[in-house]
Amino acid sequence: DKSETIKGTSYTLTIDSEKWYDISEYMTLIAGIAENSELAKDFEITAEDFEDSGNLVYYHAENGSNFNIVEQDIGADLSSDEMLEMMGAVMQEQLNSVDGYNCESYKIVEVNGYKALKMESSVTDPTFGNIPYKQCCFMFFNNTNQVAVTCTTDESGYEEALAEFEKVINTIELK
Repeated sequence: DKSETIKGTSYTLTIDSEKWYDISEYMTLIAGIAENSELAKDFEITAEDFEDSGNLVYYHAENGSNFNIVEQDIGADLSSDEMLEMMGAVMQEQLNSVDGYNCESYKIVEVNGYKALKMESSVTDPTFGNIPYKQCCFMFFNNTNQVAVTCTTDESGYEEALAEFEKVINTIELK
């Protein structure tokens, strides 16, 4: 087990760097190629957009899953149970309005001493050849910061991928 700490403005996470690889730079390159390709004319993010977002993407070498981290200042503290419940309902409605998304569940959970909103979804995205996959997202709110960490994997490997992802998510520290 070779530990590496990922540091954001408002969080830290620890990964096993022998299993999880930072592919953020490659995602920027892919977005750059896509924006200049007729084949990917519907790809909605440019390389500059991806790089400016500060999003990080990690790939699991053994099970093929990935997780991304999105961090932003949302200008309000949504960490109370009432606000988390409201966010869950809003997020479920928004996700379910996207063609191919089905937010199956959301609930308030405790992760490493912090309350979080956990959402699980099934997705069949025509952009990616209608291949069914699953997502699990943990949203943390601390002061006015939101940290969303989302794991994506194929349906058949979901339970295994979720177990590996939860090892990472259970190390979160909010600042």
